[in-house]
Amino acid sequence: MNDVDEDIKKALSKEDHKALDEIGKEAGLFEVIGLSFSGRQAWLAHYMYALGFATFIAGVWMSTKFFASTDIKTSLARLLGIIVCLFGFTIIKVISWKYYAR
Repeated sequence: MNDVDEDIKKALSKEDHKALDEIGKEAGLFEVIGLSFSGRQAWLAHYMYALGFATFIAGVWMSTKFFASTDIKTSLARLLGIIVCLFGFTIIKVISWKYYAR
């Protein structure tokens, strides 16, 4: 496999080498998350993680209550709460990843 990689690198132009070097120097996932907790907008990362965690806990709590309920009305109310928590959690994650992509 290394021979193939070396052959490909030999065949590339100087511009392609520069592009590959830039790609190799980009921060990884954990570095991006770690960097989000520093700087002027670190409060936003803390807020998003806290809100996401609270939404997840609320969804788990409603799920346990949903499976334990025997009445149809309460089951549907819990199910609606679970759906709202899932939508909320998804929106929080999309906003968070847009923030990290900057």
